[in-house]
Amino acid sequence: MSLQEPTSAELFSLRLTSLSYADVSEAVNRHLVDPPTSTALIVDATNTMGMAASCQDDRLRQSMSTYDYLLPDGMPLVWAMRRRKAAVRSTTAGPHLVQAVLGGLEQPTNIALVGGFPNEHERIIAASAKLIGDPNLTYLDIEKPKAGAATDPEAAKKQAEEYDAELTKVQQRVQWTMTLFPAAIFALLGLVLWRLRESRRANFTID
Repeated sequence: MSLQEPTSAELFSLRLTSLSYADVSEAVNRHLVDPPTSTALIVDATNTMGMAASCQDDRLRQSMSTYDYLLPDGMPLVWAMRRRKAAVRSTTAGPHLVQAVLGGLEQPTNIALVGGFPNEHERIIAASAKLIGDPNLTYLDIEKPKAGAATDPEAAKKQAEEYDAELTKVQQRVQWTMTLFPAAIFALLGLVLWRLRESRRANFTID
């Protein structure tokens, strides 16, 4: 599966392609609905550091050359593509790309985050309001009721309600953590700076 003649240019033996966030989201949804083969659709937003590393690491360059879409993340790559007569409108920011793809999912989909900082998945979820409560996204650390697991309608309803309650708790914890934690850090920093300033004033003398 490929989009109709996307804008592309070759840089350092790698094919960079310019696609809008909507185009990438559409490509992902099409692949999920009707995958042409058993292989995955590989999309990556690379920057100048990634391109430079590919020039020094043959294995990395070979791997990047197999990607379905290698997108330019950063204006230097956009300018380089334009120098090669590619009609590139703008850069493709990695964080925005993640939000566009996840927010545009049209069916229930499991998401795996490989690498990143601890609890990075919570940061990604909190970064996009659309992802909070989106029925097409699930938390892998909360067991979702299996279809047919409960034959009694009342029991099935209770399981669904318990799952929704646990999901709400996680969402609220994420929201409060992302809201209050930065504020608490700034308040603590302000208090420390204020105490230092008052201490300096108390010890200040004029001869």
